[in-house]
Amino acid sequence: MMMNKRVILITPIIFIFILGCTKNLKESERSWNPYVMNEVIVFESSEKQLDTIVIDVIIDNAVSDGPTPKLYYDTYLIVRRKLKLKENNSSSTDILTISSSTPNKLAGITFSQRFDNAIFAGWGYKLEDLEKYPTISITTKAGTFNDVIKLESVMYRPKRKNSVKFMYWSKKDGYIKFEKADGFTWELIKKYVP
Repeated sequence: MMMNKRVILITPIIFIFILGCTKNLKESERSWNPYVMNEVIVFESSEKQLDTIVIDVIIDNAVSDGPTPKLYYDTYLIVRRKLKLKENNSSSTDILTISSSTPNKLAGITFSQRFDNAIFAGWGYKLEDLEKYPTISITTKAGTFNDVIKLESVMYRPKRKNSVKFMYWSKKDGYIKFEKADGFTWELIKKYVP
């Protein structure tokens, strides 16, 4: 009888411990994704080139795996854009990945955007750090955005002509502007859901 009481007492403690280790994305982490399925986002370069992005995949609650204990698995929200290839083919490429926190790391976000002649590879940022960034206002043809943070690419390579140095991100509206070191830019001019 004494053994049964211990098992009954230990079971809720184990259950509480397991729930405390859940890696699901919190709503505050998920809120960093401003995009919806089929959304169309149009950018214009400082040389009047246009690039249209279509959100064709959003994966919510994708779970990592691997040789680590399940306790350390991440949960991801992944946003992908349709990427046109030669000869009328297309594929998807990630433009935004948000990962949950685990016992050994904080929640994070990875920005990645590619244009015909500009690539922003921001690598990963901790959401906790981004919350502390000062916000600025940016005006483009799409309007004025008052919640913008300016990020410098950790993968910036000055010798590469297509390497973007700065990216401007609105938590509410997403990618706003990309800027190369020479002043060449891509700016948001329109976004809509057909």
